[in-house]
Amino acid sequence: MINPYDKAHELARALKECAEAKDWLAAQKELAGDADGWRMLEDFRGRQEEIAKALSEGREVSEDEKKKVGRLYEVIVLHPGVRRVLEAEQRLVRLLADVQRIIGDAWNELTEQGYKGIKASAAASPDAAAKPDGEETPDADAKTG
Repeated sequence: MINPYDKAHELARALKECAEAKDWLAAQKELAGDADGWRMLEDFRGRQEEIAKALSEGREVSEDEKKKVGRLYEVIVLHPGVRRVLEAEQRLVRLLADVQRIIGDAWNELTEQGYKGIKASAAASPDAAAKPDGEETPDADAKTG
């Protein structure tokens, strides 16, 4: 029998060792040697976080602020090191999203199978499904007689 925990640890190791993760780490390491590039990326990330926080708190973000962040992005991607980090990060995030989707699909299949099984069981024995503790309900003849 497959142990899901072992497979989860195996997946975690595979993610750490995949080309996407290694490329992202290498791009970050390279950019870390460029103080100006690193500062530009950090400033951009800070602004992204501010917007995300505001949205998560239900606050509106002005169109002006969104445009400022968009213009900042257009400027920072002109820096080759920053662009490499962002592109590598995008590939890694896409990989992680795909893995999450695959796991979600498995969960959806499992819950669908469970739901179908419960429905089939209920259709075969409506009284048993209505009484989860296993108590039997008197049949119709006993009620009328």
